[in-house]
Amino acid sequence: MSVGLHPEKEKPTMHRITVSMRWASGLASLALLAVTVQAQMPDGDWTNYNHSYGGERFSPLTEINTGNVGALRAICTYGRNGIA
Repeated sequence: MSVGLHPEKEKPTMHRITVSMRWASGLASLALLAVTVQAQMPDGDWTNYNHSYGGERFSPLTEINTGNVGALRAICTYGRNGIA
């Protein structure tokens, strides 16, 4: 008589652990990739809606500022009949 789990009952547990480890490894790799891409992104690029993967919503660009924003003019508009 042996002490311990049956081999049939032990396999699903090892399988679950293996699958969990693979998922954890994959998620860690994706997180590292996102950080690496973020570090390589030039300052003026907006990679997504919120500027960066961190969702900063802040532009590091300085060409338009509080001193010259009043001088901006529309160069193109879009209405019902298309571009005007």
